[in-house]
Amino acid sequence: EIEVTKLVGVGRGLPVDTDHELGTSGGGKMLLINLRPQNEGFPFEVHQSVERIVVLSGRLTMEQKRRRKNEEGKVEDSETDLQQYSLDAGDMATVFPGITHRFASDADAVILTCTGFVV
Repeated sequence: EIEVTKLVGVGRGLPVDTDHELGTSGGGKMLLINLRPQNEGFPFEVHQSVERIVVLSGRLTMEQKRRRKNEEGKVEDSETDLQQYSLDAGDMATVFPGITHRFASDADAVILTCTGFVV
């Protein structure tokens, strides 16, 4: 039998910014998240594996801390210089390991995230 889930409807019914686990496999995790505009940006995060973010509905702006070499030649995140990426429904962002990123304060979307899967 095939089970059909209307992800956008389920997502909009979720509490805001709460992970809803859809499944796991081999250390990977699929999450459904309902994002709504916030007064401030969401917290920055960094993952040790690739994260894929699919916008199912709405619009999502992501922010990434730009990376620069310091005076000693070591690469570090800028605390003030952010790169922004705008995604619409149907778009997917791939965030590579070690990249400091977050959802911007204007996020208004239902998203599906996949982390930890071998691709």
